[in-house]
Amino acid sequence: MSQSFADDVRASLAQSGMSASSSAGMGLVSNARTIDGYAREADVVEKYFMMPDQGGNCIIRTAEGAPAGLLDEAEMPATVVAADFAMSLDEREKRCGLDYLGGALDAIR
Repeated sequence: MSQSFADDVRASLAQSGMSASSSAGMGLVSNARTIDGYAREADVVEKYFMMPDQGGNCIIRTAEGAPAGLLDEAEMPATVVAADFAMSLDEREKRCGLDYLGGALDAIR
């Protein structure tokens, strides 16, 4: 993704994954060049002329039927961020997400 659109794209997303500040509490350091989040607008990809790129620095997720107001927040809740990490192909991210979710479940019990 072109860096000229980076701030606008970030503003169009509810931050998650490596873009979320809660990633630090999961043992991961956020990366300023990485953009990861849930789209607030259905047309964000077209609006910023984005194309699929497996090696790109931007992950745009969708959440159809998300609870009212959830996507209005700057960031997704830490448990959602952890769930996104748990589904990552990167083993370190996956382990950090699973560990966080396991701890959250233990705290509930």
